[in-house]
Amino acid sequence: MDRAQFEQHIREHWSAIIGIARRFDGGADLADLCQDVVVVAWRRREQLREPEGFGPWVRQIALNVGRSHSRRREGRMGPLLESHATAPDPAQGVVDQCTVEQALATLSQRERLTVEAHHVLGWSLTDISVAFEEPVGTTKSRLSRARAKLRGELRGYGWTRLGRAEKEEGT
Repeated sequence: MDRAQFEQHIREHWSAIIGIARRFDGGADLADLCQDVVVVAWRRREQLREPEGFGPWVRQIALNVGRSHSRRREGRMGPLLESHATAPDPAQGVVDQCTVEQALATLSQRERLTVEAHHVLGWSLTDISVAFEEPVGTTKSRLSRARAKLRGELRGYGWTRLGRAEKEEGT
């Protein structure tokens, strides 16, 4: 892939790169994070087997760069946990964040990546399967197993399908 082709692909997928980067840093480092994604993609462009797969490939790079950035900068577990920190009661938000973190820790790395890509980043099962270089059915089964594990773990912490269960009076 030559420079002009690469630049065209980057322009086509720029909004996705920015969207992923914002999940990791919406502040002053956003431009640096996006630039890092482009630099990593350029250096690894020879690894891309099919130019048609550029979108999922560069989104996976953005996800990996974002995670590294987040771990270095804040020592956090990743973007999925941030969505749980906005609970009305700050103390409850911390409890919920820890609970979700513990539940996510029970997943394998690939299960967690699949859950994050699908539910946080909005990737389709097809995009995820292309990124992991596997059949869509394999991705679908992994997502189903990961969801079941998370449901079981969160139930153990008193979560219901609709969120955290309220404690009954007198208990």
